[in-house]
Amino acid sequence: MNTDNHNGKDEKLVSQVCDALDNSVNRIDAETSQKIIAARKSALERTPQRFSLPKLFAVAATALSIFIAVIIVKTQLNQPLVNEDTTMEMVASQDTFELYEELEFYTWLVEEDVTS
Repeated sequence: MNTDNHNGKDEKLVSQVCDALDNSVNRIDAETSQKIIAARKSALERTPQRFSLPKLFAVAATALSIFIAVIIVKTQLNQPLVNEDTTMEMVASQDTFELYEELEFYTWLVEEDVTS
């Protein structure tokens, strides 16, 4: 029973709102009414803008550039850095004479690790 009471109040409120809106529309002068009608007609006649070919190419080029930049950064971050401590430990663990005999090899090894 309480629900019926709320439905009756809601219907009464809706009716009052509709009457108020109808009255406000009826009080609009002819010039304003014509402007509203013209604006409505203009809005309905407009076709939605589509992407033009140059805009599409610009968006595609931007997306491709971002993709390539992300790939480059990701591959750079995944490359191992040359660890100087590890290289020094490897060199220090060898016999001093053997180090001097193969110094050229160790230099080449460090250079290869940096460039690869």
